Amino acid sequence: MIRPETFTGSKIDKITAIELVSRARSQEVREALARENYNPEQIVAENKEILNRLSETPFRVIGQKLSKGEHFTFEEAFLGMTYVVSATNRGIFEQLQPQLTRAHSLIKVNQEELRPPAQAFLTSMAQREAHDSLTAEEVAGMVAAGMMDINLRLGFNPYVLETAGMGGDKGFAVNGEKKKVINASTLSAIVLSSMDVPVVKHGSYANTSAVGSTEAIEALGVNIYQSSFEEIEKLFKETNFYFSDAHIAKTIHDLSHSPFMRHETINHIIGPMTPPIDRKTRLNKVIGVNEGVYPSLIAKAYEILHQKGHQEVGNVVVVSGLSNDMSEDIDINKRDQIKPYMMLDEVSPYKTLLSIVQNGKYVGNFLVKPEDFGVSIDAEKIQVVNTQQELLMANGQALNGLSEANSNYLAMNAAVGLFAAEYLDREDAILGNSLNGKYLRECFTRCREAIVSGQAAAHLEKTVAVSNRTERKTENAEKSIFDDVDVVIFDIDKTLVKPRDEGFYAQYVQAVNRAVASYLDVSLERATEIANFYRQHFGGGERALFDGNLSTYFPELTGQEPNYSILYEEMCKIDPTNQFDSHSEVRESIQRLRSTGKKVVALTDSPEDLSKRVLKEAGLDPDTDFDLYLAYRPNQGPHKLMRSKEVFREVAEYFGIAPEKVLSIGDSYATDIQPAEALGMKTCFVSEKKVDEYNGLQVSGIRDILKDI
Repeated sequence: MIRPETFTGSKIDKITAIELVSRARSQEVREALARENYNPEQIVAENKEILNRLSETPFRVIGQKLSKGEHFTFEEAFLGMTYVVSATNRGIFEQLQPQLTRAHSLIKVNQEELRPPAQAFLTSMAQREAHDSLTAEEVAGMVAAGMMDINLRLGFNPYVLETAGMGGDKGFAVNGEKKKVINASTLSAIVLSSMDVPVVKHGSYANTSAVGSTEAIEALGVNIYQSSFEEIEKLFKETNFYFSDAHIAKTIHDLSHSPFMRHETINHIIGPMTPPIDRKTRLNKVIGVNEGVYPSLIAKAYEILHQKGHQEVGNVVVVSGLSNDMSEDIDINKRDQIKPYMMLDEVSPYKTLLSIVQNGKYVGNFLVKPEDFGVSIDAEKIQVVNTQQELLMANGQALNGLSEANSNYLAMNAAVGLFAAEYLDREDAILGNSLNGKYLRECFTRCREAIVSGQAAAHLEKTVAVSNRTERKTENAEKSIFDDVDVVIFDIDKTLVKPRDEGFYAQYVQAVNRAVASYLDVSLERATEIANFYRQHFGGGERALFDGNLSTYFPELTGQEPNYSILYEEMCKIDPTNQFDSHSEVRESIQRLRSTGKKVVALTDSPEDLSKRVLKEAGLDPDTDFDLYLAYRPNQGPHKLMRSKEVFREVAEYFGIAPEKVLSIGDSYATDIQPAEALGMKTCFVSEKKVDEYNGLQVSGIRDILKDI
């Protein structure tokens, strides 16, 4: 749980604690919604004309064009993305399996075989984007195919507005530090829905920023676990607002955000362009693009989608916030000239390029400044340090009218949405080469008033109340894994704490490799091979340092006396300073556990000196936050790797508790789960990686279970 500070003088006394959606929970909700209303057969029938070509379009044909850098037609791009949808969406795959099998004549295609070509397509199209060679036809074709994957096709209102951003913007470079702005598109959705604008929004967890739209909306207290259309409709009818996490709405998101995807994919364009609505609902939209995407490319793609009947498109405003150093003689209609100055996927405090679709037709590019809205924005005052705490704080201040600069900035962004939803339909909305300044100022004034009057904040309170009231509890929702246990054992690294950059733990691996090299007197390359063997087969490369039977696996090596200190010294060279954000929500959860009389244990194979420094960097105290803290000491060696079941048994005996009353939580199946299970302890595996032989509780992150305390 993330608990932003209470805002003095706020219309909302407290921003509700956030409960982060786990991938597992997202999938659970997605599957519930799909069972209720998702009809793959109907969806395939809607696209029958294009999909009839799939039988004669094996992926090698797509791949050849990819490798040659040749452009795709709308239909070809559609078929390429169809491979992606089929690789992730079971229902669509089953409908298309006969065509896919015929296309690959001698192969009976199974879904798993489609993943490599799907990944290749996603990454290759992203490379085209990076080289400015994507076409509007290609984007539109991919979006149209991607729409087959949307299991949420809401049609509760004849028209909706969506505010979205692609993320990945440059932000502000200040003294070598990147600063961001508030989650303007997400907060704009709240402001506009308070003004009776029907808003459907979807988004995702943070990627390039510390706070994504999902974290932002959850931090405000909105429950996104609506698991039936009845609940969603009730929420929408009462609040004019519905937010869907992308993992709930689509399966493609799981693939494109998979840990196995090592390169950026085109889904950061396709995803924000596929909102959870049906194709007959008129879509008004504000969508911000990152520095790599020329706005008119997206605008023209929407025009094509409208023309081809894949989406009823009303008014679309594609936003690219520009930097302050752009000269006046830049031609905004030339991609190569404007691209160096593209900075934000929100409205800029300096100048902003808007590419506009009016009633389904692309009408051109327009340049606007804050002065056009009747406001001046101090750029320095809206810059926010890119940390979760700072961004969530700034979001709350902006929405509650507590920061004049950020509230004005939010109102300006919301004004663009109001302009798209209510004003662009007017004949005089566009005057020659300019947008009607009178309307822009009116939009800003209305949005600003909704914020400073407390209207937006009050509407948020209502949305929070309704969204939490309508959540349908699952059968096991009331049951906590902490029930019926007296001792809870937590692993530390990658379980209780996580660094800002997962690459931090690569240092642990490298330290082990160096220690093995020194211990065995072999090259670092050879030591790495040996350590990797032990990682693969025995749960950790460290075992190579303590295995007296090395020659069994590596005949050229002779057994040696264990050397515990050499590993300790190597690992303690790692510096965790400034690598961790505060884990105060974890600490609070531990304190709540202990207040109920349960004993909490931290058990780690990391060296004691390093582990204590890591915990303190994450805002945890190894000496006071746990009833028992056990780490690797130089004269002992790693507990779990070396003594497996024994150390878990000793923990139970230390407290005089039967093993059945102990819960072990960790990210390593070999060292946190297996030995505990062997003793009859309860377990919780914290990992996104499935282990076939494990049938117990598994979550993707520690916060998924801490919320049950």
